[in-house]
Amino acid sequence: MRKPSTIRAWLSSRRKHLDDRGSGAGAVIIFALVFISLSAFVIDGGLSISKRERAADIAEQAARYAAQDIDRDALYENEGGPAPSTSGTATPA
Repeated sequence: MRKPSTIRAWLSSRRKHLDDRGSGAGAVIIFALVFISLSAFVIDGGLSISKRERAADIAEQAARYAAQDIDRDALYENEGGPAPSTSGTATPA
């Protein structure tokens, strides 16, 4: 049978090896990094969508301004000849 002093020494050495103090800090750091990286993806994706919508808005606005410059009378009176036809130049697939 072991002596009580050797058992106490063995238990204290096991406590030092199995000490889990500070293990929560590692989990907090990992979750913080995951949260920051996911939020960066969300912000970056939102900015990308915003830029794409802005470009579409500018293109639509440019098309509206170009449509306002069309001379309707000349268009209806067929001045300048008929519109070009692509039916004869298309190649069958």
